[in-house]
Amino acid sequence: MNSSALLIGGGGHARVVLDTLLGMGRLCRGVIAQASPDFQDIEYLGDDEAALRRFPDGVQAAMGVGGTPRQGASGTALRRRIYERYREAGFTFPALIGRGVILAPDVEIEDGGQIIAGAVIQPNVHIGQNALVNTGACVDHDTVIQAHAMVGPRAVLCGGVIIEEGAYIGAGAVVLQGIRIGADSVV
Repeated sequence: MNSSALLIGGGGHARVVLDTLLGMGRLCRGVIAQASPDFQDIEYLGDDEAALRRFPDGVQAAMGVGGTPRQGASGTALRRRIYERYREAGFTFPALIGRGVILAPDVEIEDGGQIIAGAVIQPNVHIGQNALVNTGACVDHDTVIQAHAMVGPRAVLCGGVIIEEGAYIGAGAVVLQGIRIGADSVV
């Protein structure tokens, strides 16, 4: 595995992803954002267009674009558009696992999936491409989180839950056992 990745995004979630990269022993090659963020010792590489010109064949990258409750599903749609644009340009997105995550051995995490610090992921969970399980969230057994979905900090997904593509589960939400949350829904 390449030990370095570009960071896409310059806001609060990008700071968390940077910490996750560093906690995994990876280096950050630089940050891509609309404006230069205040990240000490991390080179600003310009906006999306500059990055795509500089790395025409792609490299490893980490999605640092998050979402807010106000954005809801439009925040997940933005993450999806950025992710897909970079994938089409040849970029790859490794799965990221934050500090202090408790992860059952049979959990499946697709490319670009992110599990942020302190999350608990129980057996037989599947986390889709570019899906985000945020700080301290609890995901119980037999749950599926599809591509581009976001699970907010301290949210709880009880067993057998299905979160469809692009859904946004807000901070502290509780989704009871066996519930299906539809694509692009906001909870």
